[in-house]
Amino acid sequence: MPERISHVIRATAQRRPQLPALVDATNLWTYGDLAAVVAELAAALRSLGVCAGDRVMIVSENSLPLAGLVLAASEIDAWAVVVNPRLSAREVDQNTRP
Repeated sequence: MPERISHVIRATAQRRPQLPALVDATNLWTYGDLAAVVAELAAALRSLGVCAGDRVMIVSENSLPLAGLVLAASEIDAWAVVVNPRLSAREVDQNTRP
């Protein structure tokens, strides 16, 4: 069992990076693409000051970038909290309070 959900893609990304990993209506990310996106997003989260144990609210529809962000948060040991983008600004704001 992998230590983090983001580790699930590592072996395939190293052995067969050309294999399709995620597909939507207009895009296809291979395992190599996905691993690169996760690394890039993890670095971006770190540069924003996100640390292990932090919660990262992601307001998004289901999409390839959402998958990348969830895996990137996992990679730096942060918690991804996915929020429905159909919520009002007030409802989203209420979810940020302890």
